[in-house]
Amino acid sequence: MTGVATRSELLSMTTVCRVRTARRRGEIWRVARHRYALPEAGVLRRAAELSGVVSHTSAALHWGWKVKTVPERPSVTVRRGRRIPPDTQATVEMHWSNLGTDEICGHVTSKLRTVVDCARALPFTRRLQSQTPRCGPATSGGASCYAVRACKGRSAGKARRVAAHADRGAANPFESVLRAIPLDCGLDVLPQPPIDVGEVTLHPDVVDRERRLVLEADSWTWHAKKSDHDRDCWRYNALVVHGWTVLRFTWDQVMHSPTYVAVTIDQAVHGPSPGRGRLVA
Repeated sequence: MTGVATRSELLSMTTVCRVRTARRRGEIWRVARHRYALPEAGVLRRAAELSGVVSHTSAALHWGWKVKTVPERPSVTVRRGRRIPPDTQATVEMHWSNLGTDEICGHVTSKLRTVVDCARALPFTRRLQSQTPRCGPATSGGASCYAVRACKGRSAGKARRVAAHADRGAANPFESVLRAIPLDCGLDVLPQPPIDVGEVTLHPDVVDRERRLVLEADSWTWHAKKSDHDRDCWRYNALVVHGWTVLRFTWDQVMHSPTYVAVTIDQAVHGPSPGRGRLVA
């Protein structure tokens, strides 16, 4: 149930009289010509009012995928040439595209189309996390990457960069965004590769093997018990003893202070320098 339906869809399940009664009682709303919505449909209803479909990050949320941040305005795609009043555009993140029937599922862009849209339109850190199959698209990672690589036209180069770095190893958007920052700094990093420390193999969150640099995404989720803290300290010490530089970043630092994260990584790689920025969280 999407919360939005066309007149024909409603009449396939009920009668004209019942539809009229439901409208009179406020149980359903007429939001556009031959389109109806439940009062609580929210973003879906907004898209229906514009004769469009929910897309981009709003579509990702609809499909139940984790995202870096929840957008303040819903993302809606309408057909090219459709005029939207400026006051309406101020309340909605508008996109224009002539979508095919295979690119729409109900009143939302399909999962594959949503991946492509996010890869083309969002900043790199948000685009990269939208390409993480373990936390997002139910379509296969191969299909998603192939569709993104096949992009043409405006922003295609940016989208293909995302496909080149898409990886199943990242566990969540937190780690994906943390990986995107050093990639933007020119480092060659991988998500959770195996590292042998003595007789134990660890899988740190983000690793640059050439520079022996480890980046850890520290979350309270995994530090609820004393044993968790003990294990985390052992991991850190084991990596340092075996010659790895370990940098640890919190959710707020990665999501809201990416410049601080980038400067810290840069100074860890090249050494402190007055010309390389200040470490201010």
